[in-house]
Amino acid sequence: MHGITRLLALILAAIGVPAGAANLTIALSAGATGFDPHFYDHDPTNALVRHVFDSLVGVGPSQQLVPALAESWTPIDDLTWEFKLRRGVRFHNGAPFTAADVKYSFERALAVTNSPGSFAFFLKPITRFEAIDDFTIRLTTAGALPILPNYLSAVFITGRSVGDASSGDFNTGKAAIGTGPFKLVSFSTTDRTVLAGNADYWGAKSSWDEVRLDVIPNPTARIAALLSGNIDVIEQVPTASMQEVKRSERASVWEGVSNRAMFINLLVTDDTPGIAAKDGATLANPLKDRRVRQALSAAIDRAALVDRVMEGQAIAAGQIVPPGFHGFNPDIKPPTADAPAARRLLADAGLPNGFKITLAGTSDRYPNDRRTLEAVAQMWTRIGVDTQVEGTHPVKAPGAPAGPAPPCAHGEARSTATA
Repeated sequence: MHGITRLLALILAAIGVPAGAANLTIALSAGATGFDPHFYDHDPTNALVRHVFDSLVGVGPSQQLVPALAESWTPIDDLTWEFKLRRGVRFHNGAPFTAADVKYSFERALAVTNSPGSFAFFLKPITRFEAIDDFTIRLTTAGALPILPNYLSAVFITGRSVGDASSGDFNTGKAAIGTGPFKLVSFSTTDRTVLAGNADYWGAKSSWDEVRLDVIPNPTARIAALLSGNIDVIEQVPTASMQEVKRSERASVWEGVSNRAMFINLLVTDDTPGIAAKDGATLANPLKDRRVRQALSAAIDRAALVDRVMEGQAIAAGQIVPPGFHGFNPDIKPPTADAPAARRLLADAGLPNGFKITLAGTSDRYPNDRRTLEAVAQMWTRIGVDTQVEGTHPVKAPGAPAGPAPPCAHGEARSTATA
């Protein structure tokens, strides 16, 4: 979610400038749904608009919180936080940034209707907004919320001067007035978005006068555009093409572990969609038995998923948080595959012959997601759990299992390449 966001921010700020070049062209794997920073909490959209709009709190490469439009934040008591705002910041239209803009942005995000993914989630815990002065605000929450700064890193700030602007006004650029390192020149959901460097940006200024972001969903086309020199940077290098790109004299690769862990979510309620006995008869949900869940986890060869499915572009995971991120516990190791132990656990649970199950997930949304489903299905089938794959797009598959997550299958790695 935010991995792409951080990755693009890193690219724009850190890539060296070729001699005589002032423009940069990037190929994106997915387009934004719009340029309204408060309408839809959607990864590709957030990744794009973050270049134009800042938040109070920033996020570093490993999701550590860093100052942005707020220079500091302090808990006053269990329910109250005080944020000191950055002075001297101006919006793209020249208007000064103050606490009134923060209040406006929060109220606007809460008021957006018909959003498929509202930012209100991050703001609803706030029960009171108090401007002590133009550069000091106090926020009171309904209950203790130690992660409020994390929440506010997801909410973008726009100038109150945009008034009652519609999402369409943001898409045309009329209302796309932020404080970020780039200004919006033109926007397209499916083609090219153009950004211009903000010479008055309060932070580190970009080396690029203009950045063009082209939507090229097909990974083969992205690779071809990069190696031909038509594109300077691409994101989401396919694992199957990684070695080709690395061997090329025209390209360099940046890669790192993202904050996304791919995992399997098991249904542990009385409902049993996609679950039956081997003969097709109705079966009480076996996933409610901890031994069955342990068996399914033990059957998964995480190392094989990393090596054969992800082609080395992932790490085996035993917890949701990846190495280097807040909350990671180095003492929790990825489980080792043990098919005999898995069969014993099934037998102990009264299922020596196994059962049938449908494994639902996405196809072509995340790197090798369909291939991962099929590989796990084979592993489960080997221990007697006949597994059928249902892969759909977008994220939530019809009838997809829900419930607490068992140990993770594998962790995804993010990568980018530049010519």
